[in-house]
Amino acid sequence: MNLHELRLKLTRIRFTLVIAAAMALMLYVGFQLATVNRAYLIKQIDMAGVTTHNLTTENQTLITQTNELNAKLEIAQLANEALALKIRESLQRERSLTEQVLFYQKVIAPELSEQGFSIDGIQIATAASENYYTLSMVLIQQTRLKDTISGRLAIKLIGSRNGRPASMDITGLPPSDKSPLSYSFKYFQTLSMLFTKPPDFIPERLEISTTIYQYRKRRGEYSQTIEWHAAVGET
Repeated sequence: MNLHELRLKLTRIRFTLVIAAAMALMLYVGFQLATVNRAYLIKQIDMAGVTTHNLTTENQTLITQTNELNAKLEIAQLANEALALKIRESLQRERSLTEQVLFYQKVIAPELSEQGFSIDGIQIATAASENYYTLSMVLIQQTRLKDTISGRLAIKLIGSRNGRPASMDITGLPPSDKSPLSYSFKYFQTLSMLFTKPPDFIPERLEISTTIYQYRKRRGEYSQTIEWHAAVGET
């Protein structure tokens, strides 16, 4: 039976009521479905809110922990740097004290040197001019001699040049009391001189020698060899 037949059987009012009832039923079902869907969406939103809150809290906790770890790391680094500085300072003080002890030991302990003469504190420093160097050292006389000694140092620089062994005399001055490597002292004397070397000369060691005189009387010979890197303080 179609609508036309139904309309023929029912009066106009009854037909209108049937249509209204059908529409009301559809509205009711639609409302119920919308309510269920709304409740589901609200639940999903609440769950998303809880998840967001938990993630935010966890993220904040991780940030706090990271900041704490960074602060601890910085403190540890500062402490490590301070400790390393103290160690270097302690080693430097120990080295300085050892050098002082050795220096005074050589001065006051004649039994440590048969000739009563030694050279200490040999250092080479780069000068302002290219290929120029400053050589400094301390000459020490043992107290058992008790009188002034004199002489002149002879210094050779041993190394290589153009791939072959080579040597050069860095004193380069005629024997004279005014020579920077002439000495005359009773206990100790510091010497310093400026020297140069060819750019292609590769130094390896210094050979220092001297004849020791006392009242123009020959007292003996002294020689010492020191590696170039030790004199310039290279590791």
